[in-house]
Amino acid sequence: MTFPTENEMLKLFEIGKKNNSITLGDIMKYFNIESFNNNKIDEIGLHLQVFRKKDYTNVSFLHGHIIHFSLINYLKANIDISNINIFETGTARGFSSVIMAYTLDNMERSGIINTFDIKHYNTKSESDCLCAALKQQRVSSIDCLEPFKSLVEKYIKFNVGDTNRILKTRKTDRIHFAFLDGDHKYSSLKLELNYVSKTQKTGDIIIVDDYSITELKKATDEFLENGNYTWDILEGQVGKKTRKYAHLKKK
Repeated sequence: MTFPTENEMLKLFEIGKKNNSITLGDIMKYFNIESFNNNKIDEIGLHLQVFRKKDYTNVSFLHGHIIHFSLINYLKANIDISNINIFETGTARGFSSVIMAYTLDNMERSGIINTFDIKHYNTKSESDCLCAALKQQRVSSIDCLEPFKSLVEKYIKFNVGDTNRILKTRKTDRIHFAFLDGDHKYSSLKLELNYVSKTQKTGDIIIVDDYSITELKKATDEFLENGNYTWDILEGQVGKKTRKYAHLKKK
């Protein structure tokens, strides 16, 4: 197996930043964000979201900005909540988890991020990311997360298994903020949306990744028919493709 080089990853990183910049201004306006620490988001993106793929133009970590801005606004609007409960599906290398952990830490807030993935975080299956390039070997999600160890230990709880099975019996307190990026199947997203929403109160947030995928759009649209959420579709240009994210807010 041939692993990428550090230079390859840095070139992909620059492509990702360029793709992000196309619509970043619009995303900032939507969330009424005037300035932020872009260097930190870039650092997290380089380590955890940039990876080698067949279509090298299709590199982006814009959803990290969307999550970051949305959570900032939520925390500002809910200063009375002492412990923020965050729910995520689709841990992967931990990019979105670390974005949320960084946001909590930067805003000096307490909380927990329960993140779910069917793959174990210690499985050495990653071969196309920066960590694999630096080590020239397969690495695990935990290996990739080493630069952010303090944030991981402070905020993130890893859950391994199929949410289609786990969520049917798992109890939870109010979920204030959720990012759903699981197995990209209609039935899975439908279950996750219903699981999260039954605990949420006015102003709580759900973000659905990859809304442009037919099955996910169908599940989201059907869920929204209940009229319990206001919502917007945010878009990002990634190479020749347009990625869409559904941003839902409980009424």
